[in-house]
Amino acid sequence: MKTLHEIQVEARQLTVLGQQYREEHRHGEGRVAVAAVALELTRLPQASALVHEERSIDVVMRGDAVFYRLVEREAPRAGDLPSADAPTVVMIGDSVFDVLRAGYELAEEERLADRLAPYADRDAPSAESDAGEAAAEVEAILETDQLSPSNQLRMRAEIGAFLDGRLEANDLIARTIARQCHREGPREAQLEGLAARHTLSIGEP
Repeated sequence: MKTLHEIQVEARQLTVLGQQYREEHRHGEGRVAVAAVALELTRLPQASALVHEERSIDVVMRGDAVFYRLVEREAPRAGDLPSADAPTVVMIGDSVFDVLRAGYELAEEERLADRLAPYADRDAPSAESDAGEAAAEVEAILETDQLSPSNQLRMRAEIGAFLDGRLEANDLIARTIARQCHREGPREAQLEGLAARHTLSIGEP
């Protein structure tokens, strides 16, 4: 799952494309010269093999304003031609960041639901070693190693509750996505570490 910072960076790039699209379809006095056809800006990753829809972010004109849409269409199967049906609009808004974030979170929800299903349906472990192995596997699926030490501890407690049947998979997925979104990326952590060392060096006698 991308961090909020990474989504913001991508959103800024898409906003530039959206504004270019707007300028291309304006005609004097801010009027729209022709009916503007939606422009696809980016396609989102298909996170689960069980999901047969392709999702993308596009931009459309409404009056003189641009709006961004999260849309999905059925993915063509092997040997089939791409569908000519209009895509289904999942979300629309004037903030590409909000729409992009919703798309990534939806894909991550589907990926985790797919990967966690065998653990939600399994019988109680027959030995402590089996429980430990299952917990390690779920930690890998949830990518807990990318979290801060304090959040890793919280995640391990929640994974234990999930494997014991005390926490629903949907709740575990929602908490995981929230933490992964707000984690620091490698570059952010590096910059913060450099800033801290710089502050310490200034304060030293």
